[in-house]
Amino acid sequence: MWVSTCITLYLFIQIANAGALTFKDSQEAAVPRETKPNLSYNELLYILKTRNGDRTKPPKALSPCARAILGCCDENKVINENCSVLLNCGAYFFDDNPCDDKFIYDALRAATAFYHQYDKVFTT
Repeated sequence: MWVSTCITLYLFIQIANAGALTFKDSQEAAVPRETKPNLSYNELLYILKTRNGDRTKPPKALSPCARAILGCCDENKVINENCSVLLNCGAYFFDDNPCDDKFIYDALRAATAFYHQYDKVFTT
């Protein structure tokens, strides 16, 4: 547990030192640089390991559209377009309804695989 806490702290310090914020002028407010939001522990660990030359398998990622399907579909199988856009999936689906059962099942399988990767982190 101590090691994972140290790694997490180290990663946050590295991100802060990498310049999460930029300044146009010393008197202007900080403007965030474009970075990938919501990095998981495994994604941060992967970045750190690859920067140090370790070959490691990239962590599974949950796509923005899988997140949108699981979080933005209502009980009538209609996707909330604003919600989908906010999750970087987009709002227009021309061929199929993204809230159909086949897409929901695929998104659930992807989410299950994504969250099961944490089992190894918290049990070791």
